[in-house]
Amino acid sequence: MIFQTSLNLKDITLINLDFSEPIPSFFKVLSELFKMKNLKLELKIQEIEKEKSDMDGVSRTHRVLAEKIFYPLYKQPIEIQIKSYEKKLPEIVFTGSLILQNSLFRNEGLEHLQKSIKDFDKRMKELENRIDMYNSDLKSFYDIRLKDDVTSHIHKSGFRLTSDKDNAQLIAIDTSILLPEIVLYWHGDKTDVVVIDNSENSVRIPSGMGHGEIAKVNNDDEKNKIRDLIQELKDLDSIKTELNKFYGEISDICNLSDKLSEDIGINLIKHIELGNYDKTCKLCNVP
Repeated sequence: MIFQTSLNLKDITLINLDFSEPIPSFFKVLSELFKMKNLKLELKIQEIEKEKSDMDGVSRTHRVLAEKIFYPLYKQPIEIQIKSYEKKLPEIVFTGSLILQNSLFRNEGLEHLQKSIKDFDKRMKELENRIDMYNSDLKSFYDIRLKDDVTSHIHKSGFRLTSDKDNAQLIAIDTSILLPEIVLYWHGDKTDVVVIDNSENSVRIPSGMGHGEIAKVNNDDEKNKIRDLIQELKDLDSIKTELNKFYGEISDICNLSDKLSEDIGINLIKHIELGNYDKTCKLCNVP
């Protein structure tokens, strides 16, 4: 696995994956990135709790806005979630937008953020758009493209699907059994996808609590061709390309989020805590 820079707590590092590595290694690297992100968040929360306890000299208005809006935005503008066992690539939630939408002090908080953070609205919109596009692309990958890549390779390799009505002379592959096992292997939940040698005319693989038939064959030569097909499917370059793209998207979104968080801390929270923050909003001007 080739990294452009070493992993650290400052950001989610953009990585350049070595295509000689198996697909499960790609998912493993992503898991390590999430661990680093979560560790960074835990350290930031500890820092924030200490800072919040030292705000005795801060005006009541700025203290309330800090606790309800500025600290939550500083802590976690986005959240990375793996929502299901079957889908190991994460969805991304734009928590920054939710924090503002759900706050009674939304207008006042926005007024301060717009005055203190350069291009705040533009940067929030960019994050929202990037997250929406990422989640939409992720859904398309799991719902459509992943299956399409596998079935396309099966066809290119001289096989057909059991659902295909043409080319009846070709060996038919049952993807309803094979595909879920291949995906489990990719995600690292299954160590291998092996052919079970217990029948002359049937190719079976471990599936669930038993064995599932993925093809009918006439001889050992056809069985060996299916073994070769499985090996190829386990290491599809098209899936590696997809994963490499998603890693880049996640890294870009995390770095945009971290930079926004950093600017909120430096340009707003720090000055409130030091007692020299002089920007006002409508709420600040209320006697």
